[in-house]
Formats: sequence, structure tokens, C-alpha cells
Amino acid sequence: MKRLYLLLVLLVLALAACGSATTQATTATPTATATIHVGSVTNPDGSITVTHADGSTTTYWPTPVPTKAPTQVPTPVPTQVQHGWVTTHSYSGNGDQTTEMFTVPDHWKIAWVCHAIPIGDGTYSDGGLAVGVMAGPNNYIDSFFETCKASDIVTDGTQQEYQGGQVYLQITGAGDWQVQVQEYK
Repeated sequence: MKRLYLLLVLLVLALAACGSATTQATTATPTATATIHVGSVTNPDGSITVTHADGSTTTYWPTPVPTKAPTQVPTPVPTQVQHGWVTTHSYSGNGDQTTEMFTVPDHWKIAWVCHAIPIGDGTYSDGGLAVGVMAGPNNYIDSFFETCKASDIVTDGTQQEYQGGQVYLQITGAGDWQVQVQEYK
């Protein structure tokens, strides 16, 4: 244990001597030459300063790398799309009528109005409306019949259709009627 203590004391004295020698050497040589560090430093403005072995310095400004200007993406303008049933063909009459051929989508409808038949003195008789959807002669796709009630004077409704393509209508009415072909847009 005594040896360890002696060794520790010698180590402390040796370290103390090193520190005082360094202090004396530093204060004893005020005319010592400065050490020149060769290398480069990047400055806050982006330039690079290089120190040469002879102590001289050179500052370089790197060539700017062209950057592609950002492409402005146009902001889409919101459009208000209103969806609903739109009349594409309209027919009216009293009696029989065959329409021209027209094209319809797979889902469309027929909106109809029919009137009771006036018989005088403000009274009415039932009328009727029959509509046949045709794809060609003797080629019925669909048909319906509606009674135009005397008690209501005007009767209306719709008929959904689920077959598209080239069609025409055969309309038969007793009393005034209006028929519209409508598509959902």
C-alpha cells in the first residue's frame, strides 16, 4: 500500500512539472513563429478560402449550378356539375304519332302528360295514352298504357327504360298528350 501511495505522489509531481514547464516555455518564447495550417474553409457567404503552404490565401466562389425554375401547376377550377334528367326529345299531339329514330343510353326515361277528354259543360271523360318503344318494325322493346282520368283532368308520370340504342316511339292518345324522352346527365 505504501508503494502505491508513493507511486501516486510521484505521478502527481510529474504532471505538475509538465504543466509548469509548458507555462514557462510559452511565456519564455514570445517571438515564436506561428504555425501555418494548409487547407480550406467554407465561408458563410458560400465562398471557399484556401490557405497555401507559404501562408497566402485564395478565395473562390463556386460556379452556381443552374436550377430548373419550378413549374407552376395550375390549380384546377372547381366546376359545378349539375346532374339530373335532361329532356332530349319532346313530342305533343292528340291522336296517333310515330317519332323519328333516335339514340338513347342504356338507362333513360319517358316523362308523359295526358289530359282527360272534355265533353262539354265543364265535364270530362277518361282519355288514354299508349306508348310503344320500338327498335324496328314489329320489334317492341317496351310499351305502357295510362288512363287519363276525368276526375284529375291532367295525369302525368314517368316510365323508366333500360335498353339503349336506336329506337323510336309509337304514341297513341285519346285526348291531348305530351311525351318527353329524358337522359340522366
